[in-house]
Amino acid sequence: MLRIVLRIVNSPMRSNRPAEHIETIATEMRVHRDAMIAALQSRLPEARLRVPQGGYFLLLKPLPQCSAEQFSELAIAHGVDVTSGHRCFTRTFRDSFLRFSYSGVPPEQVSEGIHWLGEAYRELDQSRNAS
Repeated sequence: MLRIVLRIVNSPMRSNRPAEHIETIATEMRVHRDAMIAALQSRLPEARLRVPQGGYFLLLKPLPQCSAEQFSELAIAHGVDVTSGHRCFTRTFRDSFLRFSYSGVPPEQVSEGIHWLGEAYRELDQSRNAS
């Protein structure tokens, strides 16, 4: 699989048109990013997120007083692949954010994943309010 991906990525670079290749990838990533942002804003309006101007990842700040590590474990149990900030940041922010990769998910599948993320979020919120 890696060879296929590398061929797809490298093939336009060999055509000596890297600017066009970069613009094509950037345009496609914006579609993926915007689909994820729209789904998050629709299903988790109480969550705060940082809208990246580029790249492949989106950062989401979960509920106040909520552990990103705990939320990521619950999201994974619901079938959503996320990474806790615990693995991405220094001590200051390590448990404050969840990191999502929007690059590898087709835009048409984003909504389903965010639905399950919302279910995990609500479950965590309910357990927090019950305490």
